[in-house]
Amino acid sequence: MKMQKGFTLIELMIAVVVLGIISAIAVPAYQDYAKQSKVSAGFGALSEWALRMEQYRQDNRTYINGTNCGASVASAAANSAQDFAFTCTGDATTFTLTATGSGSLNGFEYTINQNGVKTSTTNWGNSNNCWVRKAGGAC
Repeated sequence: MKMQKGFTLIELMIAVVVLGIISAIAVPAYQDYAKQSKVSAGFGALSEWALRMEQYRQDNRTYINGTNCGASVASAAANSAQDFAFTCTGDATTFTLTATGSGSLNGFEYTINQNGVKTSTTNWGNSNNCWVRKAGGAC
């Protein structure tokens, strides 16, 4: 009797099913992980900008420079947060800094104001007192 070598069709189909199940779990988890790293860059830029605004107010006794925010977002952190558009609103005594996501972060918006109050509007969940950092709404 001659013994056959190789895999049967059933064994190959089982392997394909197992790979499909693994990839169905791994790909979304990786995408959330990639978003988390991009979101962290946005947090860094917003935090640095808020600090610059406070430094500007200490030096000039106002948060604004004419009709613009006193401190600009142009910084190393903002340049690394390319998935966000940054805006500032306010007056001499208040400001609100906003990072609005684009691309894979479309629907993500984070804010911080002069009192350090952080808010989030994201696909992961919303919060009026913290920045949502992970899927499921965790701060």
